[in-house]
Amino acid sequence: MIMILKNQKKFKINIIKLIKDEYMKKLSWKLKYNGNIYCASACGGNCTYEQYLKVLKESNIMIKKLGKHWKLNLVHNLGWYNGVRLQIDKNNWISVSKNYGLKEYCAQLNHSNNIKYHKDPKIVVQMIIGEFTEKVFNYNKTLEHINKVWNNK
Repeated sequence: MIMILKNQKKFKINIIKLIKDEYMKKLSWKLKYNGNIYCASACGGNCTYEQYLKVLKESNIMIKKLGKHWKLNLVHNLGWYNGVRLQIDKNNWISVSKNYGLKEYCAQLNHSNNIKYHKDPKIVVQMIIGEFTEKVFNYNKTLEHINKVWNNK
């Protein structure tokens, strides 16, 4: 009896996954205009062109404040969200966006859990860089200690 229940549950999960997969294949992240709507079918948020223009303008203001090396990083998922990004190398970047709920800027290094907030975008970037620098310093101290212990076996 338990084996039958396990198989039924597994079958049900597979059917749900199949339905989701087929549904998602029909959706696209390609943006489309439809009246005032500027959205993708995969988003489903009925995002407007006015929202897009607003976050585009805000992101360009951030670029002016932070410097020419910052690039647009608009996010579109159940709404338009502003953002800029500084690409450090192939795998590393700093992203900054405006947090509307708190009226502050938010900065993040890569996809780390370390997120900083401040009313000034330059200061929030300095906070992220400072935290990263401190971590690198601590990692180097830890590695020095490991090497000392390892070499004094």
